[in-house]
Amino acid sequence: ANLVQSDLQTVAPYSKYALDFNGTNEKMTFNNSPINLGLSSTETWWIKYSNSSADASSIASAPVFAGFHILYERSTYKVYYRIDSTNLYYEWQISSTYFTDNLWHHYAIVRDDSLPFSSYIKLYIDGDLFGSPTAVNATSKSTTDTKITDWGGASAYFGIVANFSNIAFWNTALTRSEAREIYNEGLPTNLNTFSGTAPVVWWQMGSNSSFDGNNWTCADEIGSNNGVTSNIGEESLVNGVGTTANGVSSGMAV
Repeated sequence: ANLVQSDLQTVAPYSKYALDFNGTNEKMTFNNSPINLGLSSTETWWIKYSNSSADASSIASAPVFAGFHILYERSTYKVYYRIDSTNLYYEWQISSTYFTDNLWHHYAIVRDDSLPFSSYIKLYIDGDLFGSPTAVNATSKSTTDTKITDWGGASAYFGIVANFSNIAFWNTALTRSEAREIYNEGLPTNLNTFSGTAPVVWWQMGSNSSFDGNNWTCADEIGSNNGVTSNIGEESLVNGVGTTANGVSSGMAV
């Protein structure tokens, strides 16, 4: 008589895997690049940062105005968000300690061309507004393509040592509530059901990916702009955000 139906529910992330990048020469490039997102855009990604032996690049796009590049500085753990124009880049400095805890965090960088330069860039970390980074003008540096953990500029900028999951780009500036919706209380969600404008590209980075014995191919969930890795082995498929003990392959294509 004391046995009753439980209404407890478990919530699992939509995407349960991630890819592990271990540094120099490990990267991902894309079928159709550079990706020009326009003057207002949003880039979102999950990252579990470990460390880097040098200043490290994370995500980079086109060497034209509205191209962008995210750079991690090893000595101070500061993050720079850089927008390329024809002759100059415009750089925003983000001072952060989030990358040193070896935990998953969600980042959303919103670029809104309708706002004054002082508030042009907004950063959301784990769904909360982190602030408007400090803007600094500098000399020309640019990437040559859209890449993950690589940059076509100075040779000192090697790949970042980190796990990546669910990277997505929008050609519109997302609102605060939309940034929180994507964060989804700490679990990657299905962006095909996102309430706002659909992303331009979205790579789950592990889920819906395949390994051909040499490289990973990460499907673009929106279109056909698939990503292909270099120098990343089968063992780079790891547990994703909010998950443990996922099944992984050994000695076989997946």
